[in-house]
Amino acid sequence: MTSAASRSKHAAVAFGMTTMPQQASRKRKAGDEPNSQAKQRRVNDSKTSVTLAWLPQFQLTKQHRRQLLENRRLADEHINAFQRLISHAIVSQGWQHVTVGHIGYEFAPAPSVQIMHNENNHWLVSASTVHGIFVADSLLTVPNLATQRQLLQLYSKPGESNAHINVTYLTVQRQQGVTQCGDFAIAFAAAFASRQSVQDIGKLRFDQGNMRSHMMKCLTTETFSQFPLSSHCASLFETTLLQDVKYRIDKLSCSTRIS
Repeated sequence: MTSAASRSKHAAVAFGMTTMPQQASRKRKAGDEPNSQAKQRRVNDSKTSVTLAWLPQFQLTKQHRRQLLENRRLADEHINAFQRLISHAIVSQGWQHVTVGHIGYEFAPAPSVQIMHNENNHWLVSASTVHGIFVADSLLTVPNLATQRQLLQLYSKPGESNAHINVTYLTVQRQQGVTQCGDFAIAFAAAFASRQSVQDIGKLRFDQGNMRSHMMKCLTTETFSQFPLSSHCASLFETTLLQDVKYRIDKLSCSTRIS
């Protein structure tokens, strides 16, 4: 004969029910599964971060390395890394994180240097000096609204509601192609930081073909040195016919060419 407990157990199985030990066992398995998945996810994430890392001290990944090697446009992380390297190599002020520019830069009294993004796939550099505010732009563009806004944030004194700033766009070496604007912005930024005169900055001619190899060396050694110069001399057209351009930029984010 079977006991009442045994009959009850058999009946429960017949109707698809589970006994308490079986339920507890299933609960443990159900509870273990998310923990196991989460643990595996953490392991995978860890492996991914190790795989993608190139220079973690600069938050640079292997993707950033490929961008350098393939002469693609520089990312924020590249620019931030070089601002850090330059500021360590050359005593200078400014150098706010470039992503701040999307939100709003803080006022930067002279002397200071800042690499900027015009939010239209282009890097350029500005500097506030005792002689005024200057921009070095390797594509010789006209300041768009994003650039005007950032220049006002950086160099317009707080509290002056009707203030305006005068900015001189220097005639500098023009880049070849459209992807290495960041390279030139870094090179010109270093020239500003080292207190070269604006006339000398206008005469600089960098060896564009060797810029990326120089940048790789700077990053991997964590030291900055000035970009290699080209043997090319500025032409008469560059030095005589092309002149610096001055803009007046007011609080309404309007720019007026004044020379």
